[in-house]
Amino acid sequence: NRSGVAAGTGSGFSPGIGELSGNRVALAYSTTTGGQLEVHAINSDGSEGASASLGIDGTYPDMTALGGGKLLVGFIHDGVTSFGILDSDLTLLSGPAELPNPASEGRAQALSVTHDARGNGILVWKAVDLPVPRTVYAYVNAAGAILSSPAVFESQSRYLSYNGSAISTYRPFGDVPLDSFGAGSIEKLLDDGVTAGCGQDTFCPGQPVTRAEMAVFLLKAEHGSSYSPPACTGVFADVACPGGFAVDWIEQLAAEGITAGCGNGDYCPEQDVKRSQMAVFLSKTMNLR
Repeated sequence: NRSGVAAGTGSGFSPGIGELSGNRVALAYSTTTGGQLEVHAINSDGSEGASASLGIDGTYPDMTALGGGKLLVGFIHDGVTSFGILDSDLTLLSGPAELPNPASEGRAQALSVTHDARGNGILVWKAVDLPVPRTVYAYVNAAGAILSSPAVFESQSRYLSYNGSAISTYRPFGDVPLDSFGAGSIEKLLDDGVTAGCGQDTFCPGQPVTRAEMAVFLLKAEHGSSYSPPACTGVFADVACPGGFAVDWIEQLAAEGITAGCGNGDYCPEQDVKRSQMAVFLSKTMNLR
């Protein structure tokens, strides 16, 4: 039951719910008196705690927790996607700020909000006044800074739906922007356990892949992320057994007939993989499935 609400009066409509620290939830809605968007903290026993008003009207709010116990509140104000950042006590720290569609005019609908593994926020919505309705996204941090301006989303990431109403946590590498080439495929490799990147939350998308690294990628893609190849026996002269990087994976790749090495009993583990070589590796691996 609603009682003792300090931030405003009147009936509430268009509610949204998000998580807060301390086993609490945040409830946001607009009021019929003035239409301002309110946010209320609901304790685990159902009682109301802190409350705040964002100072402007807004509909269809959605919320997500960010780093440092902060709360991202996204909503639509006069057809424009907007957001504010609040702390765990619901003090407004940043905003409200607008995120207009990439076109000069347009209305936002179907807003959804989520966060990534770094505690940044992602807002996704449908822009309905573009020549063709498109999904639009923007990326913000816990301080309210816009990390990527609103842009039409064209990657194939399975976490961003067309109408912006069914998104999950997106976990991009720090050096793979959401709209960059291959972002969706790179994300899938991470999610399926084929790769963990090149270190410190990066993927190094511009770097070439060595033949040793490719052995690991191919076998994990074929057998699954939990696969562990048999111990090496000493197949290639230039790959120490034991102790050589990815030696078990390299020898299993040979055992499955995917590679015969680079000639003269060697594997050339540090050589980069050419596109023509990649075509052979992939086709042989796919035929084994």
